[in-house]
Amino acid sequence: MTASSSALALLDRATPPPFQAVGAVPLLAPEVLPLAGGGRLHILRNGALPVVQVQVVLPAGQWQQPAPAVAALTARAITEGTRRRTAAQIAEYVAIYGAFLENSAGADRASLTLYALRRHLPALLPLLGELLTEATFPEADTTAAIARYVQQARVEREKNATRASERFSRNLFGAAHPYSSELNLDAVAALTPDHLRGFYAEHYRLGSAEIFMCGDVRGEDVAALLALAEGARTIAAAPAPLLATPAGGPARDEIRLPQSQQSSVRMGRLWPGPTHPDSHRLFVLNKIFGGYFGSRLMKNIREDKGFTYGIYSSISHREYASSLVVGADVNADSTEATCTEIACEMARLRAEPVPAHELATVRQYAAGKLVSETSTIFDQLGKYQYLVLRGLPPDHYDHLLHAIRTTTPDELLALANEYLVPEKMTEVVVGRRD
Repeated sequence: MTASSSALALLDRATPPPFQAVGAVPLLAPEVLPLAGGGRLHILRNGALPVVQVQVVLPAGQWQQPAPAVAALTARAITEGTRRRTAAQIAEYVAIYGAFLENSAGADRASLTLYALRRHLPALLPLLGELLTEATFPEADTTAAIARYVQQARVEREKNATRASERFSRNLFGAAHPYSSELNLDAVAALTPDHLRGFYAEHYRLGSAEIFMCGDVRGEDVAALLALAEGARTIAAAPAPLLATPAGGPARDEIRLPQSQQSSVRMGRLWPGPTHPDSHRLFVLNKIFGGYFGSRLMKNIREDKGFTYGIYSSISHREYASSLVVGADVNADSTEATCTEIACEMARLRAEPVPAHELATVRQYAAGKLVSETSTIFDQLGKYQYLVLRGLPPDHYDHLLHAIRTTTPDELLALANEYLVPEKMTEVVVGRRD
């Protein structure tokens, strides 16, 4: 017997390898400096690699927009031209330095993110300031950008999954709510560069932003960014936004596509936010229900029934509302059975305590994943940003880890009976439902 075959013979595959219990969630302590307009500069230093990420986050998302798609279009179009450069010149300048620039808008905020080598940062920071203070939204280029956005949205809407997600958001929050993503594309096509210029002028204020720097950050980089913010436009503190009350639509809705071979299912409800007393334990409940690859929804609907390649349940925390959504794309002939099985898994969690071995697996997975999501400096920044933008305490993740370790089967049973109730769910099916 060779050495390698001897080693294989001694390997006991029935015994899982040992694991180490997760301690705390290791987050670096940032340096926080005030900006001239009331914003803040957050700095996470790590010189392990000569790379820097700079992200400027502004209150310029769906929540603030005066008309649908204005926030997303403004974020996209700030690179269409400034007082000094055309879109082509901006793209060429970024490419020369091997950098990456990303601009986007979400439910609550817009962001402009720069990734660059440390030695090129002095040349690139002025461009960042230029985009945030001198964007001009050239008529022809911006009009073309609006047309491209509408065309891309029309193509995406051909997909069952897109239509299901849009209709679900409309029915959950209400058609007029800022978080509804179902757009009137004819109205979006009627937008003009002036609409974007007005939104930019009101909401893109560098001195009032939350700016995050991480990586190999030097003192001169901080000084340069502070100088940019000092010279930028500022704005007085805005009044608290009017909190739009979700006004949901039908509890059960369907877009019938008789020839479709596949259906998209969305099911969910409004959910407690991250500061709610139940939030951390509901995180554990959701993992068991459909929050990871070994979840009950995956085992039942994917592994046992073979209705889909994947099904998930996820919790989304926006600044002014949170939601739970179950999503799956299934064979059209299995649509009704899939909805039935989702309801059955809710019923099981309401009726039977989660077995100890299943809870132990979920605990170990959830705790390990939480810690693994802090392994790089950019991961650390993402976790820290979430705390800042949601107004959460520094020990938020430690409390979450404690809940992962200590939530009991009886607590999960009580939570399931309160929150996982089909009658309280909004359901949308796009496709064929026999």
